[in-house]
Amino acid sequence: MVFSYHVPSTYETSLAIPISFGTDMNDTLMILPSSRYDEIRLVKVPKDLDRNEAYRFATGIIAQAEESNQNCRWEDIAEDLEARGFEPIEALIGPALD
Repeated sequence: MVFSYHVPSTYETSLAIPISFGTDMNDTLMILPSSRYDEIRLVKVPKDLDRNEAYRFATGIIAQAEESNQNCRWEDIAEDLEARGFEPIEALIGPALD
């Protein structure tokens, strides 16, 4: 799999990092970082959004979920992201725990 990394600005670094992948580079993934490696998430960006729009939508959806429920979990956020067309991707991102 080929990845193309978007170099984020200082503001973007703390929230989301869009990347393109695949042999034709037509799909865009977004890494949702976390200080805990087991909470790092990966989502596929809807084709109708460019990187900037995807970033704004994702961060807005996450902020709204966290504001409305202080105890929100990933499942709550993932449901809201899916409603807008984002697709959570199962991935191991971080060190292998052998």
